[in-house]
Amino acid sequence: MSETEKPSLTIHRYSSRKFYNKDTKEFVTLDDISRLIRAGHSVTILDKKTGEDITNQYLLTIISEFEGQGEQRSEEHTSELQS
Repeated sequence: MSETEKPSLTIHRYSSRKFYNKDTKEFVTLDDISRLIRAGHSVTILDKKTGEDITNQYLLTIISEFEGQGEQRSEEHTSELQS
């Protein structure tokens, strides 16, 4: 691993929909996972019960929330300009 590469992290999703970062040994939120990805970490999200890789499902959620926030910020900026 080069000096600029961030470590790959494994996140387990429990049936209670809580996320657990196996590497740091702490519960995290979807926002925390989003920040880790934006910081350059490679993240794998696994269903704790089945072991199924569910990363793509949550990446889509993160992307759609990020785009939604961008649209909201854009609308706020537009309304400020119109004032």
